[in-house]
Amino acid sequence: MQNSAELLFALIASSISGEPVKISDGVDYDFSWILSAAKFHDILQIVAHAIIKNNLSDYFPGGETHLKKEIFTASYRDSKNRHTFEYASEIFNDAGIEFVPLKGAIMKNMYPESWLRSSCDIDILVRKGDFKKSVSALNNADFKTKGKLNYHDISLIYDDTNVELHFSIKENIKGLDIWLEKVWDNVVKADGTMLLETNDYFTFHHIAHMMHHFVTGGCGIRPFIDLWILKINDFYDEDAVAELCRNSGLYEFYSAVCETVGVWFEGKASSRRTDDIREYIFYGGVYGNYPNNEAVNTVNSGGKVRNIIRSAFPRYENMCVFYPVLKNVPIFLPFCYLHRVYIKLIGRDSRRIRKKLRYIKEQDDEFIKSIKRLFNELNLKK
Repeated sequence: MQNSAELLFALIASSISGEPVKISDGVDYDFSWILSAAKFHDILQIVAHAIIKNNLSDYFPGGETHLKKEIFTASYRDSKNRHTFEYASEIFNDAGIEFVPLKGAIMKNMYPESWLRSSCDIDILVRKGDFKKSVSALNNADFKTKGKLNYHDISLIYDDTNVELHFSIKENIKGLDIWLEKVWDNVVKADGTMLLETNDYFTFHHIAHMMHHFVTGGCGIRPFIDLWILKINDFYDEDAVAELCRNSGLYEFYSAVCETVGVWFEGKASSRRTDDIREYIFYGGVYGNYPNNEAVNTVNSGGKVRNIIRSAFPRYENMCVFYPVLKNVPIFLPFCYLHRVYIKLIGRDSRRIRKKLRYIKEQDDEFIKSIKRLFNELNLKK
């Protein structure tokens, strides 16, 4: 897989920077695996763009026709997302509601073509006091609410496009959330009622959100590409971001992902740490996967048995997410634990707990050890 992974990263870098890529004679590549990995990580349009640009289509299954179809699909999705974002912006402007576009809505403008940066959702932040008014304004403009209010957002659908409307960017990680609560102190005016995170804070928020997904099973390749683009565009002050990461407990993680970016896209030498990150990320996909997540749970719980116990009896902070009433009436905690045990054993989550037990039983001890070593080095805890 090593040669194929290196070619995958070279194609990504070529799509972004324009550097040419050649297929080395006598080197064994798995071209099907490269396309599958790119699709698994939702970056197939980036890889397809580079393959066509470097006249390498004949090496890959499906050829140029298949690759152009992926580019068209990505371009179409980007057009719909852009239209929906512009419409939502008009609604907030008309209602006098200040809002902050997050993540992909900003990142895509730094790519050579906006469709290269795929995005499943449009993430928008409003002040907590404006949240109900914001949902109402969007509902009145044909945005349909999807599902229930989440820990920090709610989903709305317009023209088959998903909008995640946030009233907070906290990640339910105590030491980190103190710094994520400062988002409104780190915004600047843009157009109309739109505000933007300052460059340094945007980068810090990117690292924080990347870490959140990393500790729940994996964050995919795309956030590493985003970080590289922020770096090569001199978007942020490295010392300022490093200080924010140091203060919030993210510095070891930030240092490691920056090292990994250098290995993947800048030709720097790999290390055991970057190799461990690559294995973990490749296996996890865009938002991590269940086996990765359970491996992390086993590491953080201190073993397989404790993982099972912690699933039934999470920390109080996490229980408050599942049962919001606990924030005001903590004495209800024992009753909430009883209810949780019931739904896990014989209620609606019984199938999920059986799946969990199966994955815990099948966990590879060496993989668990590698994750424990990696998380210790990066000072991470779910």
